[in-house]
Order: sequence, then structure tokens, then C-alpha cells
Amino acid sequence: MRARSFGLPLLLSIALAAPFATGCGPGTKACKQGTLFLTIVFGAPTVTADHLIIEVSIDGGAAKRSTRARFDTASSDTVEIDFPGGYPAGQRVDVTVTALVSGTSVGSNTGTVATAPEGCAALTVALTGNSPAGTGGGDGAAGTGGGDGAAGTGGGTGGGSDAAGTGGAGGTGGGGAGAP
Repeated sequence: MRARSFGLPLLLSIALAAPFATGCGPGTKACKQGTLFLTIVFGAPTVTADHLIIEVSIDGGAAKRSTRARFDTASSDTVEIDFPGGYPAGQRVDVTVTALVSGTSVGSNTGTVATAPEGCAALTVALTGNSPAGTGGGDGAAGTGGGDGAAGTGGGTGGGSDAAGTGGAGGTGGGGAGAP
């Protein structure tokens, strides 16, 4: 059962597949010949997406883009991707799915079929949401001065979860020699 069709004329068409349909493979209902059966799994906050952008690239070529509306908050969705120029058996297929809420991206991920098998293929792409930007590491501590006549030690290194901090300042030289 197909509820809606859309796509780019003569380049790529993507049709909404019934939520109970299954993909290719042993022990499952066969997918339609000449298609890629895409399952999209949503996590927070992507489950509330109101639109999806689906981009398909064959063997690193220019991606074909299609956008479709979502009308529910189901935890998964399926899409049947047709290839009007011919199914790309033996070729790499990359599919990028971006979830939007009111026009703002809330998650994106890419799945790859390394070598599309003869007939049809199935692919699952999980959308768990955008990761917040990381914070930089703290600056390193300044070095310590040496004792009389000894050089000081260098500063410590910075560090953090996403970016290194700056190194600390070098230590100052040792104190002067004592008077006899």
C-alpha cells in the first residue's frame, strides 16, 4: 500500500512504503525488484520531525534530494527508493536522512550499501539527534620556579573533552645564589 509518491523527475523517485512492509533478505518478505528499501529509526529528538530530507548518491556521484512531510511521531518509518535510471547493482549507494522540526535540523545520519546486490537492497538509518557542540579544554597551569640556581619547569598541558586547551606558561628561573 502506498500512501504518497514524490521525487525528482527522471532522476530519483521515493515512495512512502507501508509501515508493515519488510525489506529484502532471508526470512523476510521480498522487497520490490529494482528498489532500495529504507527503514528510518527515530530517537529523541528526531521522533518529532515534521519533514525528512533524503539524499541518495550512487558511487560518490551527485546526490539526488527529496523532501517529504511526516504526519505522526512513529518510532520508525519506511521508504521505498526507486531508481528510474536503473537499479545500481554492484555499485555503492549512500543515503543521508536529515530530520527537520519547523525547518531546523534535529538529526542527520548516513547509511551505506557498500555493493548493492542484484535485485534489491535494504538499509536502516538511525536518527538519534544532533550532538551539542563540545566545549574546549581548560588552559594548562603555569610552571613552577626553580630553587636557587635551578631552572623552573614548563607549564602543564591543557585538555578537555573536545578540544585541547593551551599549554601553561613556562616557569621562571631559579632564585639568585645566596650571599656568602
